[in-house]
Amino acid sequence: ALGAVVGSVADHFAPDLTGMPGHYAMVGMGALLAATARAPLTSIFLVFEMTGSSSTAVLPTLVAVAASIYTARRIEPYSIDEMGLARRGI
Repeated sequence: ALGAVVGSVADHFAPDLTGMPGHYAMVGMGALLAATARAPLTSIFLVFEMTGSSSTAVLPTLVAVAASIYTARRIEPYSIDEMGLARRGI
């Protein structure tokens, strides 16, 4: 949702310089999935499938996923799937 808001605001102020607002939402979705599940390739391929491999979403998706993985690892060492196991000491 935050990506859609950012895309709409960017489109309002600079419509010639920005992509479609929906792409911002999909890039944000891919970054969130990559950060929580620690599955960067899965999230990148998901965004590419949803956009039809649109050339305007390729580079922003790669950058957003890389930044989200880096940030998530700095904040929490475990993914959402590993967190329950880590709490049990496994």
